[in-house]
Amino acid sequence: MGKEPRPKREEVEFIFRLFLDGYKDGDILTKYTELQEAEKLKFPYRTDVRLIKQLREEFNASRTVLEPYLRQRLDPAFEKARGQHLDEIHSLIDHWWSEVKTPEIYQVAVDFSGFILSENRGLSEGAKEHLPFPSLWQDYGDWKTQRTKYIGTCKKLRRQIRKSWVIKETEIAPSFEEPILRCISGLDTKLRYDLFIIEGHQVAELKYQQLQVNSFVVVEGWETKTRQFYRLTHEECRGETLPATYQRIANSFLGSKIARQAKQSLLRSRDLERKICGSFQQGLLRRVYVNYTCKLCPGQAQKGLV
Repeated sequence: MGKEPRPKREEVEFIFRLFLDGYKDGDILTKYTELQEAEKLKFPYRTDVRLIKQLREEFNASRTVLEPYLRQRLDPAFEKARGQHLDEIHSLIDHWWSEVKTPEIYQVAVDFSGFILSENRGLSEGAKEHLPFPSLWQDYGDWKTQRTKYIGTCKKLRRQIRKSWVIKETEIAPSFEEPILRCISGLDTKLRYDLFIIEGHQVAELKYQQLQVNSFVVVEGWETKTRQFYRLTHEECRGETLPATYQRIANSFLGSKIARQAKQSLLRSRDLERKICGSFQQGLLRRVYVNYTCKLCPGQAQKGLV
C-alpha cells in the first residue's frame, strides 16, 4: 500500500474535529467510507491508518502545548495579571523615555552621577523584551557611551575653570565657574560684574572684596565676613583686578578646544536622543509592547514547563 498524500488544511481541521469528538483511528476511516458512499466526501478517500496515526501524534503534541495556554487566556485572574503587567511595562517605558536626556554643559556638576534609574528597575529587562528592536537598543547603547564621554568632558571643563584662579588673598566661591559655563551653553551671552567692597577699604585691597558675575558670587576676599559693603557697578568696576582677571579667564575658555568638544559631544548625544525617544514614543502610541512577551509575563514560567 503506497503512502497517501498529506491532507490540506481543511481536511486536517476535519480530522482534528473528529479527534476532539472521540473518534478512534479506525472509526475515522469508517467515517470516510460512509461519506464516500453517501457522495458527501469533500476530500480524497482515505484507507491508510498510518496517516491518521501520524496526524493524531501531531494533534496531541499541539494540544499539550496549547491547552495550558488557552486555559490561562480564558482565566479572568490571568487576564487581570497580564493587564497589570502590561500597565507596568507601559509605565516603565514612559518613565525610561523621559530619562533619555543629556544635561546642558552648565548642569553637569563635578559629582553628577548620570544614573538612569529606569535601568535599575526590576522590569527593565522585561521592557527590552517587549520592545525587541535591535536598532533601538543599539542607538541606546551608543547614546549611553556618548553621554558618558560628554559628562566626563563637562566635568573636566568645570575643574579646569576652577583651577585657573590664582589671585592671592581671595578664594573662589562654589559658583565660580557658573557664569562661564552658562555662556558656553548659550544660556547667557554677556558677563556683567558687580564688585562689593567693605566700607572703609579701597579697590586695591583685594581681600576686602566680593565679586559677583551675572548675580553669582564667584570670588570672595579673605576678609569679607562682615557684610557692610559698598557696590561698584559693571561700568565702574570692569577694569579693576578681580573683574578683569575673571574676564580674561572667561575669554580663554569660551573659545577653547575643550569647550568646543563639549558642545560637539552634546550635539551628537542629542541626535541619538531624538532617534531613541522617537522609537519609545512609537512603541507607546502603537502599543507594540502588547504583542511581545518577556520572562516576567504571567504564565511564562508555566509555559516553560510544558
